[in-house]
Amino acid sequence: MKRVILSLSLPLLLFQCSMACTAFCLCSEQRALLGKNLDWPVEDGFILVNRPGVRKASFSLTDQSIGWTSLYSSITFNQFGIEFPLGGMNEKGLVVEELNMPAVGATIHFSKLSLNEFQVVQYILDNFKSLEEIERGMAYFQMRPLLLSLHYLIMDRQGNSMIMEFDGDQFVFYHSGETGIPVLSNNLYQESIRYLGMYKGFGGDLELRHRSGSNERFVSAASMLQGCKSKSPISRSFEILDTVSQADTKWSIVYDATSLSIFFKFHNCPGIQQIKLKQVVALDPLATLGAPVSDCSMILSQSWKPVSPEENGELIYRVALALDNELDLDSGQALFHRMSNYGKQYIVRTQH
Repeated sequence: MKRVILSLSLPLLLFQCSMACTAFCLCSEQRALLGKNLDWPVEDGFILVNRPGVRKASFSLTDQSIGWTSLYSSITFNQFGIEFPLGGMNEKGLVVEELNMPAVGATIHFSKLSLNEFQVVQYILDNFKSLEEIERGMAYFQMRPLLLSLHYLIMDRQGNSMIMEFDGDQFVFYHSGETGIPVLSNNLYQESIRYLGMYKGFGGDLELRHRSGSNERFVSAASMLQGCKSKSPISRSFEILDTVSQADTKWSIVYDATSLSIFFKFHNCPGIQQIKLKQVVALDPLATLGAPVSDCSMILSQSWKPVSPEENGELIYRVALALDNELDLDSGQALFHRMSNYGKQYIVRTQH
């Protein structure tokens, strides 16, 4: 049994703001990197350590919840509170990052399990270590967005990468090894690939020009991945991110799956900084640790601390206020309150 609805008519899809993000994978013989610019109105957020062995149930307002126990630790970047990440990397070197995409018509299958657009990220990081595992596992799911229509760039520790999109009926996968283009922006992936084909070096006649549109950023990143190989992969990754950055670029992140490190640039952190997953996870093996994105000294001095339920709720409230121009805050308050309460139950507290 199934019924068809338009995703834009979902009462939970509160806003569709312009999230002009760009992501790509850059792999060499020594490094497997995934770079991402977050371009949208809000900079506030927490970097969180998520623990293995935590029993979870999915957040849902309309469907029956599903349960799982997290297998792997991960570091994630969260703006909507604990368990609702924008992206991250787990201890197996699997990286997932989300980007905005056009809304699509949705076919709701009552026989399939549902996850929202943010928990897709956490579920993958909790449960999988390879692209093959993801494809098998996500075949049982459909996506029911809370706020945004998203698609995902995913890379494993060996440098294999793919794009995952929900086409309204099921998750579909495009392997970068087959397309040769490990890049994602805000158009549907196949549309961007067709657009790229009009440019020199990719089968067309158009000259490359770095511009701000989604497909133009896709072309810029794809062409730069073919460029100079002499620079260090990290430097080259940030050069690409700088080229496709926008006026509202808030975070520039490069995940190094090979060394399990995360390099980043935030407004409050001068230069390129580094987080080593294993070092941060080992700070307190029992607690859900966090550090505000805005507190560079806390991040770099490894003075991360257990996140309190109050801090989790305050983050969601601040982000909701910052998005006041993008959504109907009155109708969204109940949803954000439920998201806050949901995340609090998965805060792992230190025992010593």
